[in-house]
Amino acid sequence: YIDGEVLSNIKTPVPVEKAVEIIISVCDAVKNAHEKGFVHGSITPNNIFVLTNNWKVKVADFGIRKAVSEPVEQRAKWLFDPSSIFSAPEVLLGEDSTIKSDIYQIGLVLAYLLSDGKNIPSDPLKFVEDILSNNNKQHPFALTKIPKHIEDIINLCLEKDPLLRFASVQEIAEHLSSKSSPRKKQNFLDIMQIDLALESSDEISKEQENEIEKPKVPPEESIDKNSDIGLFKKDIENEERNAKINFINWPIILILIAVLAGILYSFVVIFFLGE
Repeated sequence: YIDGEVLSNIKTPVPVEKAVEIIISVCDAVKNAHEKGFVHGSITPNNIFVLTNNWKVKVADFGIRKAVSEPVEQRAKWLFDPSSIFSAPEVLLGEDSTIKSDIYQIGLVLAYLLSDGKNIPSDPLKFVEDILSNNNKQHPFALTKIPKHIEDIINLCLEKDPLLRFASVQEIAEHLSSKSSPRKKQNFLDIMQIDLALESSDEISKEQENEIEKPKVPPEESIDKNSDIGLFKKDIENEERNAKINFINWPIILILIAVLAGILYSFVVIFFLGE
């Protein structure tokens, strides 16, 4: 016996601060179960109790949805239960409950607390069918005037792809406590699409570079010698010719200087010896 009020009987919407406090307590309880290797599988307002004396939270019925070995016919019966709208899409398709499906349910409970509880679909089976057919991409609860980081946390919990959800319930509690928005994750297909887009962009850039016209140089025989280009070319040729001549003349000049120096030295020696 639990001396408290079941969450589904509490009037909603609950103030944001109180809803955050409740969900953090739920995350702490579910975290302990996950660390011991257990999955809850049925985190709904009907299984969460708020104690009347101190507003502490108790999570009941661990493992009620973990009986995935039941025949499909038996398991399909609870699809008609209104609480089935709190089940993750993959569980509705017959997969086992996991940490990721618990995270999905916690996100839905948070959305429930911040909305008018009367928004629960009158036809749960129809709502479930919409989820499975991807026609319904949003939760059934109308949320208005909630902080942006709370909305981001709910949306990340409710990702259709389990791999894109939070990695653990502890992450949910940390973002709620720090009032920070989680970073949306990318799946493998998204990353591949980005890589393909970048490769395509590189190819287009290379094609555009190849299409840029290079400056056209007129054939040498078509250049008028009296034109600016012709005169400029002639000046360059003259400079190159003078450079070659200077390069050839320098050794000759050096040899002549050496010969003259030798002759002068001989005259000096003869002059001093003669004296």
